[in-house]
Amino acid sequence: MHSIQLTAFAGYCQEDIYEYLVLQDDTSFCVVLDRFDNETVYDARVIANEFFHAAFVGQQLWMVSKDFSYLVPGEYSTVDFEFEFGVTDLQALAATLYYLVRSLGNDADTTVLQQQYLGEMDLFGFKYSNSEIEPVCDGLLYIYEEAAGRAEGK
Repeated sequence: MHSIQLTAFAGYCQEDIYEYLVLQDDTSFCVVLDRFDNETVYDARVIANEFFHAAFVGQQLWMVSKDFSYLVPGEYSTVDFEFEFGVTDLQALAATLYYLVRSLGNDADTTVLQQQYLGEMDLFGFKYSNSEIEPVCDGLLYIYEEAAGRAEGK
């Protein structure tokens, strides 16, 4: 299994990401999504946002994967989010990684993709809250809901 730090692809074009994946000669990957902060965060709104964001990233990776699993770090932990999976289509994985890294604002010229990303994340949230989808990272969404409830004083 090859580990990939998502932010390491900042500055890469989609073709470069694909070439990198091919050179790894592997079809099993662990994609690591950095936490928002390297320090423990106690703000329930920040925790809710971070876990919802990670659930959306996981959903995007799941769509191009097989044998998907993920790590649910503790909400007060500084451990990064990890998504492990196999792929049959490296080109689709390269496109997804490119979309995610560009959308995270870790690269130049990201405005259009960021708007698309935020729109798709909003749609994911709408469908999730209306039970229109079965989210793959329900453990992350559980922590999101708990933190969001605390943020709203429930």
